[in-house]
Amino acid sequence: MSRRRSGPLGVRHVVQAAVTLAKPQSTRWMWTIDAAHGVSMLGLAAAAPRWRTFALTSAAGATTWAIAARTAR
Repeated sequence: MSRRRSGPLGVRHVVQAAVTLAKPQSTRWMWTIDAAHGVSMLGLAAAAPRWRTFALTSAAGATTWAIAARTAR
């Protein structure tokens, strides 16, 4: 994946981490962002065979973070 395409995802991760560190109590529903990302990556994997490996890897990572965030609260 190109830097231009992966940049926004990296920025989202940094912002999400900063919010989590600054106000852990405000992140009650933040796990839904990771869950939505995982679902969107499954859609990409189904629709674009060229990106399937990347999308499935990203979906697995997002799902792992969503489960971790949901159970940690």
